[in-house]
Amino acid sequence: MHAENPGAAFGFLSESASRYRSIFLVGVSLAVMAIIGTMLFRRDAKRSTLLEIALALVFGGAAGNMWDRLFRGTVTDFLQFFLGSYEFPSFNAADSAITVGACLLIVDLWHNRGKS
Repeated sequence: MHAENPGAAFGFLSESASRYRSIFLVGVSLAVMAIIGTMLFRRDAKRSTLLEIALALVFGGAAGNMWDRLFRGTVTDFLQFFLGSYEFPSFNAADSAITVGACLLIVDLWHNRGKS
């Protein structure tokens, strides 16, 4: 399956004005990448490997989707799954990396709660 997604994850903002949507989504991607990039490149002996992997996945996914958006104008979604008659929204590998990274961030936060 091949679908062009002009919006964010799961088609969010896909119906908004094209020029403003692109500026907003690229801006959000750049902001996320700047924050996470800063976190990744600062050395912290207490930081877990799980946290580093999670941050790298979110950073890479944001970079991948931003690349598509900058050079193609849309993000190409090519994975589609069904559960009975329910059609899960189409997504791509970058979306998967962001989702897995976010889940790992939650696991890391839960695992390290109260250890500071």
